[in-house]
Amino acid sequence: MNPIMKLIVFICLFISFNAHSWTQDSVSLFNESNNKYLHLENPGMVTLWGGVRRLLKDETTKGELKTYKSSLYLENEFTYYLFQSQENSKLTVFFPGVFGEVDGVISPSVISLIEKQPTDVLVIPNFLSLNYIKSFPKYKDFNFDLDFKISVALIKKILSTKDYSKLNFVAESLGTMVAAGSLKEISHVYAGEINSFLMWPPINIKDAINNFDLGIKRTLKDYNQCGIFINSLKIFKNFIWDEIPQNMDLDFIKCMNSYMYHFAFVRPIKNNFKEYAKITKRKFKVLPDDFYSFLESYNPKFAQMIQENPKVLSLSHWLQQRNFKNTKINIVSSQNDFLNKDLNWDSVLNDAKINSQDFYLFQWGSHSGPLGLDIWEEVFKNEL
Repeated sequence: MNPIMKLIVFICLFISFNAHSWTQDSVSLFNESNNKYLHLENPGMVTLWGGVRRLLKDETTKGELKTYKSSLYLENEFTYYLFQSQENSKLTVFFPGVFGEVDGVISPSVISLIEKQPTDVLVIPNFLSLNYIKSFPKYKDFNFDLDFKISVALIKKILSTKDYSKLNFVAESLGTMVAAGSLKEISHVYAGEINSFLMWPPINIKDAINNFDLGIKRTLKDYNQCGIFINSLKIFKNFIWDEIPQNMDLDFIKCMNSYMYHFAFVRPIKNNFKEYAKITKRKFKVLPDDFYSFLESYNPKFAQMIQENPKVLSLSHWLQQRNFKNTKINIVSSQNDFLNKDLNWDSVLNDAKINSQDFYLFQWGSHSGPLGLDIWEEVFKNEL
């Protein structure tokens, strides 16, 4: 190949590799919300608001639940979700957030939005969901790596059924860690283009868990004093009836902030652990009441790794290991995401070689709050 042809090929590859920044249409949709919702400053309250708004959305899905078995990785089977059509040549894999089930509370609304695009859809349950826990992954030393292997094996299984020209990863919150870890292997065996959309990822698991558990402890008193039935009319008005909450009193905001931590997260921690103890016939003196105590009881080697080797459990660590030739990363988060409190994104972007135009920070929303907006069908249309 002569030098001129080499230069042309290089330019084409460079343009192709850098072509998937956030589209201007998506960025405009993101920007519009900043002016409307910037006043929603309390992290827990706005996170809860976003979750409630997602519950109101269309949850009609077109796929079916299937079971995945692997004697190599699992003691039992778990349920995953799959939608395949005759026309689509793209596959989108959705990784839900913590406790996220394929047929859970808020996952179906996201699945429904993705399915409105011309793509097949695979949904893998979160590794802390009850469905996944019941499958008893065969954890060993570096046991979080097993969750990547399970996801990769399932993705390979689906890729083998059709000639897919493109692969998308859409991941939320803790699901972004599994997506990033899976990407490091799948990008070296899948020859096509892989676009990953990481929504509100924790920068590293140790800080995310510490920040979450501090919030749980800090809001316990407020939660015990929170009269949820007394506030039910305010919840209906501000979270359901009004598109944009206004003039909320401080007591209501404090109540909703504590409710996010304790009802939305501590309650599932306890419920999932009760089921785990029941299945394993193990007896525990006390139920875990935060994320670290849950992991310490359920997966002690993972909890130990969080404390002793946190760099291995960071987003940039996994993204650095991907195949840069066929992967593109887009990240969206919020400036005040409480999981990443006091952390800086610059090192993540530099280490993982992510361009600034591929990264968007909302000025509001804390952890996933903006996912409650009515913009995501259009965003997925622009990006997938």
